[in-house]
Amino acid sequence: MTRTLSALAATAALMAALAAASPAMAQDAEADQNAEIQALKEAIQDLQIKLNDLEAKQAAQAEAQADKSDEPKFKVGPGLSISKGGNSVGLTGRLHWDVGLYPSDVDGLEGANFDTGANLRRGRLGVMGKSGGFSYNLTVDVGGSADDNEEVAIDEAAVYYSPSKMIKVGFGKMKIPVTFEESTSSNDISFIERSMPVDMFTDKVLGPKAVNAQVWVYGEQSLIEAAIHAQSDTALGASKTYDDANEAEDMGLTVRAVYAPIKTSTSALHLGGWMDRSSGSVNAKDTYWGYRVELNVADAKPLRGDSVSSTTDGMTHWGLELAYLNGPFWAQAEYINGTLEQNDGSKDVEGDGYYVQAGYVVGGAKRYNMKKGAWSAPKVKNPFPGKGTGVVEVAGRYSMVDFGVDPAQPSHAGKQSNFTVGLNWYLNNSTRIMFNSIRVDLEDAGKKAEFDTAGNRTNGLDESFWVHGVRWQYKW
Repeated sequence: MTRTLSALAATAALMAALAAASPAMAQDAEADQNAEIQALKEAIQDLQIKLNDLEAKQAAQAEAQADKSDEPKFKVGPGLSISKGGNSVGLTGRLHWDVGLYPSDVDGLEGANFDTGANLRRGRLGVMGKSGGFSYNLTVDVGGSADDNEEVAIDEAAVYYSPSKMIKVGFGKMKIPVTFEESTSSNDISFIERSMPVDMFTDKVLGPKAVNAQVWVYGEQSLIEAAIHAQSDTALGASKTYDDANEAEDMGLTVRAVYAPIKTSTSALHLGGWMDRSSGSVNAKDTYWGYRVELNVADAKPLRGDSVSSTTDGMTHWGLELAYLNGPFWAQAEYINGTLEQNDGSKDVEGDGYYVQAGYVVGGAKRYNMKKGAWSAPKVKNPFPGKGTGVVEVAGRYSMVDFGVDPAQPSHAGKQSNFTVGLNWYLNNSTRIMFNSIRVDLEDAGKKAEFDTAGNRTNGLDESFWVHGVRWQYKW
């Protein structure tokens, strides 16, 4: 009994003590909560201050970036370009210096400017720019072949507009869309000159640069080009909008179509074709097929296809294109056909030719440009002098034009075939040195044919010889 009472008394005393301590404990807990709340408030205030500072810094950076992007950007070497926003302007140009070594004992070509010498083939300076969907190009040239007076002339002057990535239109003096090789820049061709058939059938009678209105339609693996053009400067005697008789200028229409069933960064298969129809009466003395021996230092033209009549009623030219790229290896071939229509009832003058060429690039590779349907030069990743030895390219080409021999067309006769071996050294992306050795074979070539009573030609030029050329090239 006594123990029970003692336990009850102890319990009562503990409960009394707890009851007395409860208000004090409650007060302590409330104080702790208030302290935590105050600490959270202070932390939130610190974070707000830091957030305000961060937003201010970001705003300042954005304003500085906007000011910086509004400043013109300059790019110097090689050339000069200035860009601001979507607008740009830049200086472009090229220098092509040639040296040619010709034989001195070719019967029939003596006195026809077939001599060893040097030539500023191209000396061009231009300006090009763009603003919005518009762009322009203006280039002048002081270079030329050996018999030119080397006066400054407008090489290209054109304005373009691109309403979308798929379409571009242009107007001015520029290339008309003929051949794979003409579509490849002279800075990027693998031989000192384009092949004999290309230059023979297009350079004299078609320009290939003339005042024209042109449209380009681009696809992922296709290209269509079409141009309405004036007759070439050489056929009319000058670049003008009317002829000497104040009559309407004769015009031509050119269409080129390209398809690339294979097109990657390192490989391509190019299929193409083109056709030009130029109408109107043209002076025959300025309308002929003829060119040099794939080196333009000396001016002699061993092979010439000419009209019979005093004037022609029109001209038709067309060609087929084939090109292949697989890493460092490339190859291409073209066939070209032409007809000069006579206006005196005589037989039309016809001719054709072709070339085949291939090459291999060491230290780089050609590139296929779908915008042009043509090659671009290899990129030099290890230039000389500097980190490496540049890029080397070896190439070979066979070209041929055969006009036959017809007593009814004495000014249109002969055959010429060339075999060329080339070596190119791309020191960097601006400088290249080229070496060409050309084996020329002539059969019944030369000037206007003369025939005996049996119809055999008596003054045909039958010769075989070598011509050697070197070019130093710089572009910017």
